[in-house]
Amino acid sequence: MATYKHHIAVPATTTRLAILLGLASCTGSSEPTPLSYEDTGVLEAGYTGTGFASFSQTLDPQFRYLYFNESLAEGPWTCGTDGYCGLGGVTNQFGAITAPASFLFVSTANFLFPGPDTLVVVVSSGVEAGSGLNPSGPLTIPNPSQYDSLRVSFEWAFVTSRFDQAAHNDSIVVRIRTTTDSTRLFKVTTADLQAGRYPAKAGGCGTYAVIAGSDITYDHCTDWADTTVDVTRFLNSSFGIEFIVSESNQNLTDQEDKPSAFLFRNLKLEGGKSP
Repeated sequence: MATYKHHIAVPATTTRLAILLGLASCTGSSEPTPLSYEDTGVLEAGYTGTGFASFSQTLDPQFRYLYFNESLAEGPWTCGTDGYCGLGGVTNQFGAITAPASFLFVSTANFLFPGPDTLVVVVSSGVEAGSGLNPSGPLTIPNPSQYDSLRVSFEWAFVTSRFDQAAHNDSIVVRIRTTTDSTRLFKVTTADLQAGRYPAKAGGCGTYAVIAGSDITYDHCTDWADTTVDVTRFLNSSFGIEFIVSESNQNLTDQEDKPSAFLFRNLKLEGGKSP
C-alpha cells in the first residue's frame, strides 16, 4: 500500500511572530523589579556642631570619639601611650576642601597633652555614630519589616600630608560594629591615590590647623566622592558606624607630624522596598 505524506504550508509571517513572542516572554521574565530607596531617618544628614568640644574642635552630638577608655567626652585616655586617639570635629572648610553645609572630619594630627605638655603622636583616630556609650544608644531601623534591603551612603574625601605607600600606606575606613561582629564596609589607602583610582582635587588641598597654631600643609587629596554600600545583613540589628583614619607603620617615637584626615558628610541609612 502506498504511503502518502501531507505537508501543510505555514505562512512565514506566522513563524516569525511565534519566534518574537517567545523571545519577548524570555527576556521580560529575567528583569528584576528595581527597589525604591528612602532615608530611614535614623541619622540626620546635617551636622549641627552643638556637641562637646575637644582641642577647640566641636563634635556633632550624633557622634562620639573612639579610643577613649571611658565614656566621658575627655576622660582619662590611653592615646597618650598607644597613639589611638579620638581627634576630629565639625567644619565647613578643611584646607581647600569646602561644602555648603558643615561636614565631619577625623585626623591623625599630633597634639600636646595638657598638663605635662607631652607631645602625643597620633597613629589612628575615629568617631562613631551609634554606640552603647552614647545617650541615644546604638542605631536601629524602625519597623525593619517594611524594607527589603538596607544601604549606607555618604560623601567623603581623603586628605594626606605625605605620599609614601611603601613605608606609610595611610588609610581611611568605614566599618559597622555590633556586639558580636565588626565588618569593614569601605577602605581607601594612599596606594589607591597613587594608582589614580580616585581623581585628585583640582587646585590642591591647602593648609589646615586641626590643633590651633599647628598648621599642616596637605599635598594630596581627593575631592568629594559618593559611596553606597549594601548593609542588608544589619537590617534587624543594633549597630554603630565607625569612621577611622590611620597612619600605617607610624612609630610612636617619630614626632614629625605627617597627618592624614578623613572628611565625610551626607551620611544616610536608606531602606529599599519593592514598588
